[in-house]
Amino acid sequence: LIGWILILSPAVERSTAGMSQLRDVRAEQAMSPIEHALPDWWTVDQLLRDLTADQAGLPVSVLVDFSGVASGLLRFRDLQRVPPERSAEVRLRELTRIRRDRLLLALRDTPLDQLAQQLSAHGGVAIVVDDAQRPLGLIASGELARAVQLAKLGLRNDPTSGRSAG
Repeated sequence: LIGWILILSPAVERSTAGMSQLRDVRAEQAMSPIEHALPDWWTVDQLLRDLTADQAGLPVSVLVDFSGVASGLLRFRDLQRVPPERSAEVRLRELTRIRRDRLLLALRDTPLDQLAQQLSAHGGVAIVVDDAQRPLGLIASGELARAVQLAKLGLRNDPTSGRSAG
């Protein structure tokens, strides 16, 4: 038991120190911008017809309803569950495992340390939204790790320019 405590204590301290560095970082500064949200009313067939290679390489995409509000997250591996003969009738909203009621939505100015604590309870992904709940970007473990590393260097991520700012 004492051995486990000695092994785990430094990891917990590093994790706590990393989270404290995120206190001054806002969600908008750490997010990966969303290039294209997918209409949740589309069928699998419509998506596959219009899907680009870049979109297919993304692990997750945001779904939006008719008003442009975030309605779910679609993991592209979920498309494989649909038999080809049903792809013209199955809607994307039917495939989402993380629906509107379980989405973690964060306004642009949400402190990243607060958001990081909530991620695991919401599928590990947060959607950064504007005041009308329209999606702007995504935050997952990769974005958190990048934000911690940048904060340790005294830098901030600027998602609009693609560069880090000091």
